[in-house]
Formats: sequence, C-alpha cells, structure tokens
Amino acid sequence: MHEPSERADGLYDELLPKLAGTMELTPRERAALGFAAGGFLMWGRLHRAFDVPASGPGSHAMLANESGLTGGTT
Repeated sequence: MHEPSERADGLYDELLPKLAGTMELTPRERAALGFAAGGFLMWGRLHRAFDVPASGPGSHAMLANESGLTGGTT
C-alpha cells in the first residue's frame, strides 16, 4: 500500500498549511471543509442522542490486518 504522498508529489506541501491555518483557503476549499466539519458534528450529535458508547481500543482491530477488510473467512 502506498502513502498518498507517494502518489501525489507536493500534495501535503500545499494541503497541510491550509488545514493548519497558516495559508489562506480558497472559497471553494472553505466551503468543502465547512461541509465536512458539519458532517462530523452531525454524527457526534446523533451518537450522543442515541447514547452510542465510545469505541474501545480494539474496535478497529480488523483494519490492522488487510485480510480483515473483506469481512470474509478463509
């Protein structure tokens, strides 16, 4: 598996300063970031409203093993 930086030279050089707030976002980027942040806030509020428990340390253990991504058995 390749890191995104290996597939897109300069991606992080441009993106990270914008996300850190040290470089100005374009209006389109600002709108996209606001839309994404709103989605995360919505999920957090839904979890709180339905009393969804916090994920434990092993909740994403299957992601550590690439074969676990399919959910099937071998």
